[in-house]
Amino acid sequence: MIYAFNNCEINKINEDKWPNHDYLITGNWLGTDKKHEVIVKAPDLFKYHQGAYIQDAFPYLSRKDREFLITGTWLEPIEEEE
Repeated sequence: MIYAFNNCEINKINEDKWPNHDYLITGNWLGTDKKHEVIVKAPDLFKYHQGAYIQDAFPYLSRKDREFLITGTWLEPIEEEE
C-alpha cells in the first residue's frame, strides 16, 4: 500500500464502531486527475501492517482497488467514478 500511504488521504469513518471502524482512502490514479476511493476495515489494515499479503488482508477488495492501494495504476482504461 505504498502508493496509498504516500499519495492518498486516509480518514477514519464509522468511528462509533471502534475498534471495528473503517478507513476511507481517497486519491487520484497515478498521473491523472481521476479520483478513486477505497474503504478498508481497521482490523484488516492492522493485519496488513503485521505482514499479511494484501489479497489476504483485504479479500473483499477488487484487484483494481488493491492495485490502486499498492501502485496507483491499472492496466485497463479507468472509467469515471460515479
